[in-house]
Amino acid sequence: MRIAILEDSLIQQERIRNLLDLSHRLCFFCTVEEYMESNYYFDLLLLDIELGSQNGIEFIKKHPDKQRFIVYVSSHSESMADTFDTNVLGFVTKDRIEEALVKKVNQVEQRIHQLEKIALNLPYETRYVYRDDILYFQIDNGIFVLLKDGTKLSLVNETLKDGTTSRKRTHKIDKF
Repeated sequence: MRIAILEDSLIQQERIRNLLDLSHRLCFFCTVEEYMESNYYFDLLLLDIELGSQNGIEFIKKHPDKQRFIVYVSSHSESMADTFDTNVLGFVTKDRIEEALVKKVNQVEQRIHQLEKIALNLPYETRYVYRDDILYFQIDNGIFVLLKDGTKLSLVNETLKDGTTSRKRTHKIDKF
């Protein structure tokens, strides 16, 4: 699972790093700008509310689609009611981070595993992608699939020549 941590305190970043399993891919960001400049789509964003002069809640209202799910990690529990939206799965207060964060991350991971997957048949493998990761399919001289993380899959390009059944097949996986 790819997890982004948007937290401006290096001390809090270190606390989070020490709590989470090394099997997760962690990316740390101190500012909203750094996070938006990253070219990744994240499964989970651990988000602080107070980010210097910026507000995490307001940021998410403007940019809800760079991550699958959000868990707020903040000392501002009075703002908890303002944080919940369709892709927000929790709120962990910083004074309870050691006891609550790992449990919440595990719940998010279980939720991700329950999402509907679609099998895409590639030449030498079947690749499974989450349905909500697909931005669009395009049929134009073949079938192309664009995923939220920027991956472009070219599945099959079939053509008929002179009434015969010969087929031309091309398969590739590209990153933008």
